[in-house]
Parts: sequence; structure tokens; C-alpha cells
Amino acid sequence: MRKMACILLTGAALTTFGCATAPAPVYITEAQQVTTLALEPVNLVSDELTKDITGKWAKQLSADSVDAIMTSVKAQIANTKRFTKVIENSLDGKSYIIEPRIESLSNYETPMPTDPNRKQLTFKARVRLDVKFMNQKGQIELVKSFSDMRTLDKKVSSKFPVPPEKKAELYTEVIDVAFTAAANMLGYAFNPSYEMGKVTSLNGQTANIMIATSKIKVMPKGQLESNDGFVVIDDSNKVIASISELVIGDGSVTGKVYSRGGASIKEGAKVRVRVNSLKE
Repeated sequence: MRKMACILLTGAALTTFGCATAPAPVYITEAQQVTTLALEPVNLVSDELTKDITGKWAKQLSADSVDAIMTSVKAQIANTKRFTKVIENSLDGKSYIIEPRIESLSNYETPMPTDPNRKQLTFKARVRLDVKFMNQKGQIELVKSFSDMRTLDKKVSSKFPVPPEKKAELYTEVIDVAFTAAANMLGYAFNPSYEMGKVTSLNGQTANIMIATSKIKVMPKGQLESNDGFVVIDDSNKVIASISELVIGDGSVTGKVYSRGGASIKEGAKVRVRVNSLKE
């Protein structure tokens, strides 16, 4: 994850020191040994962020800042390595959607008794990333939100007012750090998890599988029947067959087995299902 650099602005009107720092990324290691891709592509959508910036926060930020913030958030989401691809403003079929939002912005001044020629400016930003899911019917529902608040302190000259464009730059800086932290939390929550089961019986291509189904039942069927969704693996974690045409029951699943590379599938074979639900 990119680290924020401290910025030194010099000049007669403004001298600033200090920077806001983002936390180091921390991801769980549950799925490190599983030889699969990250989750499916995610769509990053800017509509609500644009409304925030051009509406509620129009005095603090310029409309031009939408593109810069979206570019930064896109890079931060990609850096989590939880998704195969981050697609901006392009909704197509069943997919996860991430919408950046700015919840609050504020700043205030504090005198510095030990240095009458300077004062401290404090900028605060609370942001969030709304994760939504769009099903094959185009219906969208909120899955979970990840929010973070960051503070940025700057020491400036007390003799000159801070120009609005400089304030906008400092707001953008603290917003960027807050979104970096929120993306880190989202990446942690989206770390892939898996349910494991086994083939209990085979009748031609039809397999009966014993597996916990509480999470599987609430997943979109398209995700379960993707190339890397419901699969049979060998002892080295290599995928040797996929399973589709699923019928999901309580603690068991029936489906058609399609072997890969001529692998032989037998009773007792290990079955793995990638569960894409967010961790609570």
C-alpha cells in the first residue's frame, strides 16, 4: 500500500509541517495456500462521491477533485489484491460494487502560545466505502460499509490567511489517507474463505457432496458455478474437476462433475467452495 509522504509548502503566505499517516496493511492468511485467483472483478462507482463533492462539500473541494480521489481509491482497492480487477463506472451483470463517500469534513485553528507567529490548522475527514451487490436482475443492496476518520495537523503563519485552494489540497490529502485505511479494512474483510467437503457418492457424472451449506445457500448461484467456485481438488490443492447444475440442501449438495485433464474422480474426493461473503 502506498505511504503518504509529508508535504512541505513554503512561501511568505504559508509554511506547513506534518503529515497524516495511514496504517500498515494487515491481511489474514487463511487462504494463502489455496491455489485460486482473488475474488471476481469489482466495480468502483463515482456517482455518490460526485454528489458529495459537488453538493455538501462544494465549499471545501472543487469538482475536479472527484477524478483524483477516484484514481487514488481505485489504486488502493487494487493494492489489497482481493479482486482480480477493479473496474471503474461500468456495471454489467452480477457483481460487487464499491461506492466511495465523504461523510464529514472540518477544520479549525489553534493558537500556538510558544510561537505567536504561527498557528496550527487541523483538518478532519471521515470517509466510507459502501460495498453493494448487484444481482442478475439489476437489483442492488448494501452489503457492508467500511468507514475511517483521519486528522491532519499543519503549522502555518498566523500573519496570512490560508487560501481556499490550499485548504482544498489539505482536505484532499487527509481524505486520501482516510480512504487508504478504509480500503485496508475492506481488503481484510474480503479475504477469501472456503468451505470444505467431500464426495460421498457418485452415479455417473452426478455426485452427492457432504458440506456445510449455511453460507453457500445465500450466495448467488452464478458465483458458485464459476470456473473457480465449486470444485474438486487433489491432495496438493490442485483443481481437478468443477461442479455445476447444483442442488443445495441442508448439509449436502448434488451436482454434475466435469473432470479436468482426464482426472479420475472417486468417492471421498475433497471438495472446496470459495465463499465470497464478507466476514462479519
